[in-house]
Amino acid sequence: MSFPDNLTFQELEPSSFSQENGFSDLLNYVEGEDENLPFSEDTTLLVEDLMNQNTKKHEYKFDPEDLEHLSALPDTPLANTDFPGDFNFSMNIKYKEYSENCNKIFTKMNEKFPVEFTVDYYTKEPMYIRATLQYAEEHKTTDTVVRCIMHEQKAERTNTDVSEHVWFHVLRSSNKKAIYLGNKLNKEHLSVVLPLSEPQAGVKGVKEFFYFVCMSSCGSPGISRRNLEMIFQLENQQGTVLGRRCIKARICACPRRDREKEEGEEHLPPSRGKKRKIKALPPAPGKILLPDSDLKHYRVELDVIGIDNLKSVLDHLESLTGYMLLKHKGQPGEKILEDNLHQIITMKKRYQDKK
Repeated sequence: MSFPDNLTFQELEPSSFSQENGFSDLLNYVEGEDENLPFSEDTTLLVEDLMNQNTKKHEYKFDPEDLEHLSALPDTPLANTDFPGDFNFSMNIKYKEYSENCNKIFTKMNEKFPVEFTVDYYTKEPMYIRATLQYAEEHKTTDTVVRCIMHEQKAERTNTDVSEHVWFHVLRSSNKKAIYLGNKLNKEHLSVVLPLSEPQAGVKGVKEFFYFVCMSSCGSPGISRRNLEMIFQLENQQGTVLGRRCIKARICACPRRDREKEEGEEHLPPSRGKKRKIKALPPAPGKILLPDSDLKHYRVELDVIGIDNLKSVLDHLESLTGYMLLKHKGQPGEKILEDNLHQIITMKKRYQDKK
């Protein structure tokens, strides 16, 4: 594009444009304040282009149908390395039991924690945050992280007014626009996807709240004390990964205690001694050990010191009973275990809000 030969910078009179309005004053000047100025249509388009480049944010309206084309992730291992990408995707966690030293969050079940997401700029097309749980052990990364047998039941309060396919998701979002993808029967990772909205005026990032609906101590097919990592991916409409951030996670009854313990272990020197393996003693002659076959009721009266310790005892008891229920599905003892599990859950609810 060429400018007319008779156009000079003096004719523009820069002093007549305010510093505050910038390109807007220039565009108004071009479009009608002086019809004798030799500006062509190309010149006007150039100024509009400059205005668009000077605008960091792009307004777009979220349409729920935009999420329909997004697909679940296969059970192949997800990359767990931080990748800011061209958007300089980052996240910030300000939570009482988040450990920067361990890059790990310690939290209770059903307790919401904030995650603030930031990007350097926004595009005209929507972008999304996909949060996925994955087992940290390399040989377990293809296993789907699902809830334990008792927490995935319809009677569980976290499943009230929730679609049945969401019952199996350990990680939930408070965002009402979030959708839940993945099917454990199809060997897919379970993930929650939500639109990345633009920050409010004066704020750089967007804060979203997440929470877990199962415990790390819950028995198989739950987490069963395996190490978890939480992977946040920035994606476009085609599912292309534009950025990635990862942290570790533990859902427990005493987050502060566990955080302090792990932070202390991080500074311990590695042990040089070798632990001797202790061989299990064979059962006594004529005695058969069937730990899951005993369905007798045993009443124990025991004082537990500390509400956190009591919650831990109940959590462990719930996990053990749930595991037995899984083993006795379709067998005569199933009803007995279901009633016992319901009794434990009711007792847990009684102490849930106490500190």
